[in-house]
Order: sequence, then structure tokens, then C-alpha cells
Amino acid sequence: MKENSLTWEKIKNFFLERKYGLWVLLWIVQVVWYFVLNTYQTGSHLIHIPLDDKIPYIKYFVIPYVLWYAYIVFAHIWTYFHSKREFLLMCSLIFLSNFLSMLVCTFYPSMHDLRPAEEMIGTDFFGSIVRWLYGTENPYCILPSQHCMLAIAITFGLITSDSLKNNLAVKIVLPIYTVLVMLSTVFIKQHSIVDVFAAMVMCIPAILISNFAIVPKRRFMDAPAAEPIPATDSPIPAEAVVAAEVAPADDGAEALPESAEVAADEVKDTEG
Repeated sequence: MKENSLTWEKIKNFFLERKYGLWVLLWIVQVVWYFVLNTYQTGSHLIHIPLDDKIPYIKYFVIPYVLWYAYIVFAHIWTYFHSKREFLLMCSLIFLSNFLSMLVCTFYPSMHDLRPAEEMIGTDFFGSIVRWLYGTENPYCILPSQHCMLAIAITFGLITSDSLKNNLAVKIVLPIYTVLVMLSTVFIKQHSIVDVFAAMVMCIPAILISNFAIVPKRRFMDAPAAEPIPATDSPIPAEAVVAAEVAPADDGAEALPESAEVAADEVKDTEG
């Protein structure tokens, strides 16, 4: 029972020391904002270019598309358990990307008409997931693609973090996955290719502002160690210390009259 109490105390203290994790609550604002726009926004601008019609519908790309949600969760958890700066930078990358995306969607409503005919979607496992996606959200609020913006921002945050920057496998796998996410948005007809290019451009200011203004690395650098302060400006000579240690305890009483006699003799010589 005592061990369980100690374990719970350690867990509680761990999270109390890392209250900055509460920044993830900004997801509530993001989700509500997106839901309102995707559900009630009208008068959207149609995003559709001829190149979109040449891109085939490939239902298998729904897998990297839905894994994107797990990718966000992983990014938050990994950075939270490694360092404060990595976590705050990841939050800044994610929420600033979201904010810029939703700001554009708010003032420039967008939609697309690229979804395939019902009989083309498929009824197997992959087609069923696509159908579920189509049923949960409308083809609105699409420019720029949040899937692309966040995938790029998260990958940048992870491969440049102190905990993963020297991991070669991470530097190979995560960029490949990011490309798959970007391809998935157009292959399962959730976005126009225009949304992808817009996301690639808009994630640049999000990365720069987060990395150099909101969470600059210099704020989290360790302060230089203070130089040791010497015990005294004028140390006692070693000879004096030795003389003090070997002198008899009662010599001080005899030293006074002897020194007085020497001083008297010096005075007489001066007068003479």
C-alpha cells in the first residue's frame, strides 16, 4: 500500500512540475472553430483546377490520412516527456499553423466538388473508412490543407528536436510519411492540389515565427556557471601560519615587555 502511495505521489509531482502541458487545451478552440465553419459556413469559393481532374482516386491512401490524427497525439506526448522547450515549440508549430489556416478559412470560405461518385468509393475496408470520412465532414474549409500544414510542421519539430535530431531513421521515415499525408489529401479527394501548395507556403511563416520568436532556443539555454569566489583577497602567508602553530602559548605575555624595551632603546638612540 505504501509503495502504491509513493508511486501516485511521483506521478502527481511529475505532472505538477509540467503544467505547461495544459497548452493542449487549445485543441478545444481549434475543434469548435473548425466544426462551426465546416457545418454552417456558406458562400464558399470553389477550389478546383484542371490538374485536380487528372489525379486519380486511390482509396488506399486513406491509411496515412487517418494516421495523421495519431501523429499529432504522438508529437504532443513525445515532446512532453522529453523537454519543456520541445513541447512548447511543438504546441506553437501546431496551433499557429491551425490558427493561420482557420483565419484564411474564416475570411476566405472555400469548398471543393472533387469527391467521386458513390459507386467508385468502394465497399471494402478502405472504402468504408473513406465513406466514414465523407460522412463526418463537409467538403468545406479546405484552403489551406490543415493535414498538410500540420504534417510538415510536426515533422520539422521532431527531426530538429534535441531528442531525435541525431536519429537517422527518424530523418528518413518522418519526411516520407509527411509526403504520403500530402498525397493522401488529393488521392482520396479531400483536397484540391491548390490546398496542398497553399499549405506548403503557409507553414513557412508558422515554422519561422515559432522557432525564432515564440520559442527561441536561446531562452532555454543553460546559464553559464558562476566562477568560484576566493576565500580572501590577501591570503595569510604559510610562514606566518607555521610560526603561529609552533609558538608557545605563553610567549605572548613575554613578548610585550621585550618589544617595549626595544622601542625605548630606539627612542633613546634617536634623542642622542
